[in-house]
Amino acid sequence: MGHPTSSGCTRCSCRSALAILASVLAIVAAFYWDDAADAWVRAHQTAQMRHIAGLVSFYGDWPWLMAVGLLLLLAARMRNRRDWARVVCVMMFASTLAGTAVNTVRLTTGRTRPNASVPQGWYGLRYKQHWLVGANRFNAFPSGHTATAVGFAVPLLLVAPEAGVPLLLVAFLIAGSRVYLRAHHLSDVTTAAIVTAWLAAAITRRWGHRRAAICNACEASVRVVNPER
Repeated sequence: MGHPTSSGCTRCSCRSALAILASVLAIVAAFYWDDAADAWVRAHQTAQMRHIAGLVSFYGDWPWLMAVGLLLLLAARMRNRRDWARVVCVMMFASTLAGTAVNTVRLTTGRTRPNASVPQGWYGLRYKQHWLVGANRFNAFPSGHTATAVGFAVPLLLVAPEAGVPLLLVAFLIAGSRVYLRAHHLSDVTTAAIVTAWLAAAITRRWGHRRAAICNACEASVRVVNPER
């Protein structure tokens, strides 16, 4: 009677392990392609595209995401959709938590932005007797814009993919704008996106549903053992 549950959890663990491995490989690949990506951007930048990227970057920042969240929350409340209000609250919480965590790390790594007028590198907390906390040109890794945008999109993606996919594409567009403006390296946005996706998924599993299951495979196994459940 316990075999289906064990099998389901094993499949879930294998998928999780593969997802973690894929995440690590994607981050490593992004670091490898950093210089090539920046070279491509420098070769293809135009004034018009920089203007568009600047608008995307500006309106894709955390305050505007929260404004959208408040409008969605108001609409859900007006329609008496407590389930959707809960999802929107999770979206706003995941975005805020991800942004706070990433920005805290970003202030300590000392990684130069691609457009910084200093030699590229990781300088940590101090450089030439100066603290680098809050020094914008040394605060590239990871990307705060990307973290807040992905954190906002992932809960909706998990709850309602048909609405979440377009929002996730917007998050990727925001991340791309940061690379195009040379405010971040490819690895800055990739790392922020992947780490945030894991964090937002964990938050959604915990609070995004009235009855959260650890994984669909485990829940299906329980039904096999107890069909009346």
